[in-house]
Amino acid sequence: MNSGLIAARYAGALLDFANSRSEAHSVYIRMKSLANHYLQLPDLKKTVENRVIPSDRRVALLLQASLTEQGKEDAAGEILSRFFELVLVRKREELLCSVCFQYMDLFRKANRMVCGVLTTAVPVDEQIAGRLKHLIAGDGARDVELEVRQDPAIIGGFTLEIDMNILDASVAARLKRVRYALGIIK
Repeated sequence: MNSGLIAARYAGALLDFANSRSEAHSVYIRMKSLANHYLQLPDLKKTVENRVIPSDRRVALLLQASLTEQGKEDAAGEILSRFFELVLVRKREELLCSVCFQYMDLFRKANRMVCGVLTTAVPVDEQIAGRLKHLIAGDGARDVELEVRQDPAIIGGFTLEIDMNILDASVAARLKRVRYALGIIK
């Protein structure tokens, strides 16, 4: 069976359970944290999939990795603890990273949430980021989650990625187009 389909089913079941406990948003935040840890720490995947390590220790590790920066324990911790135990009992540890991303996608779709990344050469203040969020949301009542990054390599301007769309209004991109038009690069 397709592992993506299995991960989607686990994520859907987790979302349904979290919604029944009114903790879907808290679980979403913790799944984002866990997904980030999976991406930043390759040894996390190896450790979680190592069946020599007792299940309770692996669940504790997953719960710790899912905590947000504040490190506050919340009701979502109980939900995730039960979920992680189920995943480990079913020997589906290798799907956990995929389940995180599937859960985030399902939660965003269910809540009409839009994700974006704004990259600029200089820091952006909160007021400008807030106005940009408002523009992205438009007249709809959807929520916008905007990550602001700084990258001096774009020289000036900005790039805005929303879902699968990219608006590149950076000076670096304009210079590249000029070089291409002049035949300097191919």
